Amino acid sequence: MGLDIVEYIMAVEDAFEIVLPDDRLSTVVTPRELAALVAEFVTVVDSGPCLSQRAFYRLRQAMRNQIRLPRRAIRPESVVVDLLPTAGTEERWMAISADLDVQKPLGLRGRDGFFACLGVRPTTVGEAFNELMMRYPRRLLQAGEGWTMSQIHAVLAQLLDREQGIAPKTYSLDARYVQDLQMD
Repeated sequence: MGLDIVEYIMAVEDAFEIVLPDDRLSTVVTPRELAALVAEFVTVVDSGPCLSQRAFYRLRQAMRNQIRLPRRAIRPESVVVDLLPTAGTEERWMAISADLDVQKPLGLRGRDGFFACLGVRPTTVGEAFNELMMRYPRRLLQAGEGWTMSQIHAVLAQLLDREQGIAPKTYSLDARYVQDLQMD
């Protein structure tokens, strides 16, 4: 297993908050096989919420809790730093991240490159909720909710795009990581 694949697998384990056994991972060749392996370590259900919708609503609520804006002011296309007060911007964003119960604060890009925590640095609310959905999808499920296979595939695809720059629409679930996607 090459370094690209190892980094991708680590991101997958972090996102689902699971540990996949190395001996099983060494046999995974395609995205479909990885999704099936992940499904063995999470609760799988027939139907569930739209994760991106839930991520938006959770982020909007956290932003409203911290900056007291009307709901309509917080839209996917809104620039995050334009919504935050000029004074104490970093502290407010850290408080929003804490409200979301994420282990590491979401990064942010804004005023004069103002600050960045770990990972991708979102500019818009839409980019921020996508980052929340990719890095912390488990936080979006409520107690007792499980994962649909569609959700598992979506998270894996988004992580593959973020980690390796391989867009979801450019490969099939049966594409081989090494031979077809040129990951090593």
